[in-house]
Amino acid sequence: MEKGIFQTINLANIILKNHDTTVVYKALRSKEGKKIFSLGAPWLKKLIILEEKSFKEISSLTESKEAVELPIRKTFQQSKSLIKRIKELDNEWQSWKNLKRSR
Repeated sequence: MEKGIFQTINLANIILKNHDTTVVYKALRSKEGKKIFSLGAPWLKKLIILEEKSFKEISSLTESKEAVELPIRKTFQQSKSLIKRIKELDNEWQSWKNLKRSR
């Protein structure tokens, strides 16, 4: 049993030395990769190579695009509740009344 574990660890180390970890992860998490139960499966290499090609294509596309600056959004200002509005209007009314009386 221990021999199988060490073989699996050895195969994993070989795969990770030759390929990027994100590519290996995507290959194993793909629809076809979920059917793989051994890291020594011959179709795993093909799957990793296919994922590597698509990864390179995607990374070359994202690198070629120019950085676009997004407009800065205004900070969110919470609308005043009805009670706050009524209190403000009441305060304005009181101050206006007091101002009129003082004349």
